[in-house]
Amino acid sequence: MSTSRYITSALASVVHLSGDWYVTSPAADRGAAIDPPGHEFLSTVAALLSECHRPLDEGAILERLRAMGQDERSAQRLFLSLCEVGLLVEEGTGARWEALAARSGGGSLAEAWTYLSLGESVGFLDYARPDVFETDAAIMRAYCEASPPPPVYTTYEGAPRIRLPHPATAPPMDAAGKLARLLFGAFGRLREATFLETLPVLLKPVPSQGARHPLEAYVWAGSASCLDPGLYHYAVAEHALELLDSPAAPPPGGGTLLAITAVFERVQWRYRASWNYKEIFYDLGHVQANLGLLARHLGLALAPIEAGPELIASRPLEEECVSAYRLEGLG
Repeated sequence: MSTSRYITSALASVVHLSGDWYVTSPAADRGAAIDPPGHEFLSTVAALLSECHRPLDEGAILERLRAMGQDERSAQRLFLSLCEVGLLVEEGTGARWEALAARSGGGSLAEAWTYLSLGESVGFLDYARPDVFETDAAIMRAYCEASPPPPVYTTYEGAPRIRLPHPATAPPMDAAGKLARLLFGAFGRLREATFLETLPVLLKPVPSQGARHPLEAYVWAGSASCLDPGLYHYAVAEHALELLDSPAAPPPGGGTLLAITAVFERVQWRYRASWNYKEIFYDLGHVQANLGLLARHLGLALAPIEAGPELIASRPLEEECVSAYRLEGLG
């Protein structure tokens, strides 16, 4: 029997979600499905947790469970389950979170606990550590040895290309020049670099977690467009449009559509936890902000439209459309 003492976690819960019951500790990123509990079970758990607001050792907790009508085996199983999902935690577990909350000057204990506990379960690097860059470089070398990183931009070999005027050459402010500026300002290539002397990356006008830049741009031009009707891909390296298809049907609503897709592998190769899926949408926010600012500067309007799979030929779980706009003012 353990000599540790246990106390109720203030952050764990019993929840009912979509017809199922869970015992969960969100701050510790843990949870477990349970059979639909009856009133007696919930009363037993609630009574035990209320008694554990002060530290108790395992023996004292099992004694209380037996007094509540649990047999020896059931009491032991319930105690272990409550510990496993974080409803009961060892005394002193929250001390460092309490200290962090005190230093944060107004931040809640729950926020501090969530930050540090998720840091442990996700395993992101602490850039306050002096050895963090050596550690990160070692991780990247191991990844590269196991499999090469995916390309940092998409290219359609053999596709006809239309060169766009580069912003550095002061292109005319006609429709084609405005489209060129818009695409470059949100997706263009500034220069290539090597991260930690290991990983090739591409630097763009927008920030991206780890310079992964998972987003690609596609332009679908109708008859009332500055381009010949067709579906185009923005070739980042050449600052050009690649003609992929000349569909007989015009884009929904006509005019010119801009579709943004996400290539998931670029992020997944570098950040190998489901938690990092959100980084794609942080990057999308940066791109959307740049598009909005540039469109306003260029006298264009971006009208959001539904980004369904029928808009761009997606490859499920590989590259999918995550945002789309109608570009108004390019006719």
